[in-house]
Amino acid sequence: MAALTYAYGGHPFVVKLYCTFQDRERLYFAITYAKHGELLDWLQRLGSFDEAVSLFYAAEILSALEFLHVKCKVIHRDLKPENILVGADWHIMLSDFGTSKVLCGADGQEVEEEEPELSTQEESIASATKPVKSTSRSSFVGTAQYISPEVLKSESVGPECDYWALGAIIFQMISGQPPFRAVNEYQILKKILGLDFQFPDGFPETARDLVTKLLVYKPAERLGSRQTGGIVALKRHNYFKHIDWDNLASRTPPELKPFLPASSGEPAFYSDYRFPENLEPGLNEAALTRLMGLNFGEFEFAKQGDSPTLESSSSEVNNIPEDQQQQSLINQQRRAEKLDLQRRTHKFHRFVDDQLILKAGLIDKKKGLFARRRMFLMTEEPKMLYVDPVNMELRGEVPFSSDMRTEAKNFRTFFVHTPNRTYYLFDPERHAKDWCDAIDFVRDNYYKSTHNSINPEVSGSKVTSTKIESFFQAQHPGPYPNCKPTFEEITQLGKFPDPQYLSVRPEFVQKVKSCSYRCLGLQLHEHDNCLLPSNKEGFGVHIVVLDSVSRSHFFRALPKTTYVLREESEAISFKYLNKVGDNSQPNGWAFLLGKQIADILPSPFNDHVIPADTNQDEICNNYIDNQTSFVAHHFKKAGYTTMHSEDWQLGFFEWTQCKGFKKQPFDHYMRPFQMRMEQTFVPPRDPSKIYMNYHKNRCREPHIHLMEYFRQFVEQYEDVKAKYSLTWAINLVHHDTNLLYHADAHFFEYFQKLRHKLDNSFVFVMSDHGSRKDTFVETHVGAQETSNPTFFLVLPKQLRKNQKLKAILETNAQELISQHDVYATLIEIAKKSHLWNDRDWQVDWTPNASNEDWPLMHGSSYCLCELNYTTITADSSPYSTRLMNELAEAGVARLNEELARFNLTNKCAKLRLSTDSAAKIVVERLEHRLEDSTTAFKITFETLPGEGKFSGFLKAELNSYVTSFSKIVKSVKFISNTISRLNKHGDQSKCATHHPTVQPYCFCK
Repeated sequence: MAALTYAYGGHPFVVKLYCTFQDRERLYFAITYAKHGELLDWLQRLGSFDEAVSLFYAAEILSALEFLHVKCKVIHRDLKPENILVGADWHIMLSDFGTSKVLCGADGQEVEEEEPELSTQEESIASATKPVKSTSRSSFVGTAQYISPEVLKSESVGPECDYWALGAIIFQMISGQPPFRAVNEYQILKKILGLDFQFPDGFPETARDLVTKLLVYKPAERLGSRQTGGIVALKRHNYFKHIDWDNLASRTPPELKPFLPASSGEPAFYSDYRFPENLEPGLNEAALTRLMGLNFGEFEFAKQGDSPTLESSSSEVNNIPEDQQQQSLINQQRRAEKLDLQRRTHKFHRFVDDQLILKAGLIDKKKGLFARRRMFLMTEEPKMLYVDPVNMELRGEVPFSSDMRTEAKNFRTFFVHTPNRTYYLFDPERHAKDWCDAIDFVRDNYYKSTHNSINPEVSGSKVTSTKIESFFQAQHPGPYPNCKPTFEEITQLGKFPDPQYLSVRPEFVQKVKSCSYRCLGLQLHEHDNCLLPSNKEGFGVHIVVLDSVSRSHFFRALPKTTYVLREESEAISFKYLNKVGDNSQPNGWAFLLGKQIADILPSPFNDHVIPADTNQDEICNNYIDNQTSFVAHHFKKAGYTTMHSEDWQLGFFEWTQCKGFKKQPFDHYMRPFQMRMEQTFVPPRDPSKIYMNYHKNRCREPHIHLMEYFRQFVEQYEDVKAKYSLTWAINLVHHDTNLLYHADAHFFEYFQKLRHKLDNSFVFVMSDHGSRKDTFVETHVGAQETSNPTFFLVLPKQLRKNQKLKAILETNAQELISQHDVYATLIEIAKKSHLWNDRDWQVDWTPNASNEDWPLMHGSSYCLCELNYTTITADSSPYSTRLMNELAEAGVARLNEELARFNLTNKCAKLRLSTDSAAKIVVERLEHRLEDSTTAFKITFETLPGEGKFSGFLKAELNSYVTSFSKIVKSVKFISNTISRLNKHGDQSKCATHHPTVQPYCFCK
């Protein structure tokens, strides 16, 4: 089609063909670049177009159709907003001519007809009719909402089918919805055959008349047909009377605006009207008594009856004070009281996941000419939900992000602009500006305060927003800022099924004197021998691990990725996933092997010890091939095709000289590529030319080739339901949390492109732990975040309809869980998911309700539990300084004992407490009465040599009688599984790499 239009000289509103070229497999067309994407994207963002925009684009579409029908003798047959592109100059271009047909040959003779291509569903709807011999074409193509009756019935079609689609597009541009809508395609096609559509109120009369004449059942009676005067008659319709057809391409397109007719008695939205700047909407005596935003002062919820009053709005919730600089965090006790009151009295509490509602009200949510009254609920998380108040059903959510923006148009009307959509909202009580102020306040406080860094339910941190902000660089450009590729490949790797084929670019043939590697290539192709026979048609499972990313930092740095996961894939975010160990190995062994490698020591509240079921040496000194608990073995046994990729050759299973695997454990394994890449390093750790050519010299970061490998696996096995993959990105943020910001666009693009291909899969997006090596960890908030790794779970599309399953998961998403729970979930999927559907959900395994330690399985030092501490200072008592030093000395002694236990005293220097005046000892006493006579403390101290900064938990028995010469601390018992290092150790600990548990303690001699 592109070649045909090219032959006829082209048209400004049809994509232009510039050139063609081909490789061994495909033919490529270079066509016009559409800078602003598809028209459908703009309809979804704005909801609808105003009359000027709709008219202009309708005229351009008709002009393009005239060129196709009259000059090229071609019908499009799949005209829809998705196939209309928007160029850099905002003019439109028709594209995607894959289903187009030539009406007659170049010699004017009719082209031989094709047999109809009907699916089973289509056959059940359309009557079987024989194609009529004419200059028309016959076969079922197109998208349901825009298919004309004759196409649906597989009758011979002509240009009239494109005019039907034009009518549907004009209807959608103005109203915001296609004319034929239903819950499924079958019902849509029935409505088309019955001409079952209605114009919404406010639809312009002239446009209504045109659409009515285009959406006509019989093609011969449709405006634009030969019988009605052809396309000339269509262009002369009164709707187009002001169109200058000859100069349409040179006109400047009108600004894209939604179609929102002004409300009765109010100025038009887009007129020159501006209300006076000194006029505050709604500031009468009643409005002044309504608090706005986050003032958690005196308030009583309004008693609500069985059904809401739909004529008015209710904004009576916890609101913002006039002095917005007052406390932004709720006193936890006061919050608990308000939340309890909300649970008992607020009818819509069931929809907010036990979060405090900050503002609520009945708002008209409008899309084009269609409006629905919804109860809007803004919560502290923050979320902005909207609920059908009649049927009491959650209808959706306005996604919060740092990029969202509000706009008060007048007293009643306000817009909420999000990165992917604009919401048009109307407050019946005329307090639009109040809503805008409240949304802006919550957004600013969440993204610029501790709400952005820690869950207020978990910790009572009082760290100020200034302190938190100083650690993060949202505009971080990544490791290769302003990068321009300098490596030029002279070879090309062949395509499957001949991947060994390597071609040299012709211009370099004479220059090649010898063969040597300058770069590596990475390619995945399907293996027939990896498709094991299986009687199970389970769901796919894909695990994407972003090393060292806390839940809060995921939200903070990856807003677009969060959006595509939560809004487009309906991911469930688990708030309180708790790490079980300090670094990647104990956490990875927990969720991949189900193994606990260290005893869980007594907590401050009891002396119960949970014994380990293995240890690090036992796992490292044996091949993982023999670990029957490994989740990938379970999936392989169930007949799954498997893939594993990491961006470091010393990955999770091989780190610190662990044996890893003896044989290739997966159908597709990326480690050989990483080994070849990293074996070329120049000692000790300098990257080789090959490594630089693959990464920096091509401006390509390691996580990109990981996600590309993942994409290839998903697409190569698109038709295979039972597939398992693990993708672990280690290098991205392991040493610098700010490197995550720039990667948001990368992950967003991959997850968005793959979301439909992952519809039949469980997708786990998670981390092993939060950041460990940034100075942010030294803050109270950072210390909490390091124990709270991110965890999203996307269900297969079919299971999202299983209300029982969703209820279980959404409940557990609010509970404290550990990596062992992730393991249990994966095992159940491997064993049972082939039996699950949108109704049935069963598991073999259930937790032992009598075990008080279930489901924590992590040391108390990692717990996200909210504990009250009092900081001991030098002036707390006459003996405070001595107490602080004695507890810190106990911590140093514990570090030296651990180094001796691993026989490292000949390699590592003996540590001592730092006497530097800048080195602070921080001691926090747990304000909880223990059953014994001990007191629990959290200690933070610094050591020499190496200036290591450490933190741990202990219980101390204090002497009841203290003199100037006696010790205050009688005995000490550590209750931390490890003492955590808060700052980086780098190469000062490289002599202890074989012992990762204690490596951070070591300062090599």
